[in-house]
Amino acid sequence: MTSYGNRLTTLASITALRAAQTNGTSDMPAVPPPPPPPPPRTPPAGVRPGLPPVLIPTPIAVTAVADTDSGAVDQAKMDVFLSGNFHALSEAAVVAWRISAAFSLLAPLVLFSTLLAIVAPGLAGVLLLISTPALFGILVWWLPKARWRRWRWRLGPEALHLRFGVLIRRSEHVPYFRIQHIELVNGPIERWLGLTTLTVTTASASGAAVLPGMSQTDAPALREALLLRAQAAVAEHGEDSRDAV
Repeated sequence: MTSYGNRLTTLASITALRAAQTNGTSDMPAVPPPPPPPPPRTPPAGVRPGLPPVLIPTPIAVTAVADTDSGAVDQAKMDVFLSGNFHALSEAAVVAWRISAAFSLLAPLVLFSTLLAIVAPGLAGVLLLISTPALFGILVWWLPKARWRRWRWRLGPEALHLRFGVLIRRSEHVPYFRIQHIELVNGPIERWLGLTTLTVTTASASGAAVLPGMSQTDAPALREALLLRAQAAVAEHGEDSRDAV
């Protein structure tokens, strides 16, 4: 009975204490309520619940870049070429021809000097002193400049006209409707000097026409102008006209 009475007393005390805390009359501190449960977490973009995260690529902004190709055609130069006037080659062609002539003359000069020293040792030194400056003066210095002064070309109404030659003057006419292929070629010396050789292949027995010493900035414009004239001529004369010789 005592144990049962103690339990009733303890239960009554707990009930009275809770009532006093509820009414604010108890000296004991109030027990704080439990904190609210945390809100459910929202998975980030690209992550699905219960599955490993999936990487979504971030879009990259693409900026348009202007085409600055060095081979771009200059319309103003095309208009100048299509005017029908005669034009000279680039003056840098003189330097290129002089360098080529010097290298071409070097090997024959060494061979000639060797043979002369064997056949006539006494005259070898005298002849070399006389012939070497004369050959270099004529073939290396004077001839390239004279060759450049004689070179002229123009785009006529019906054909490409070429005029060249120092001792023997030559004139070539390349009809536009015969043009099959146009090629731009430059060797090491020409690249160093900014030059290009334009070769026009035709459907005729005369073969290809060569226009050397063109500036690298003028050659693409001339090529496009020739292509325009060739396309117009083929449209006028017909495709079969190219095979005529």
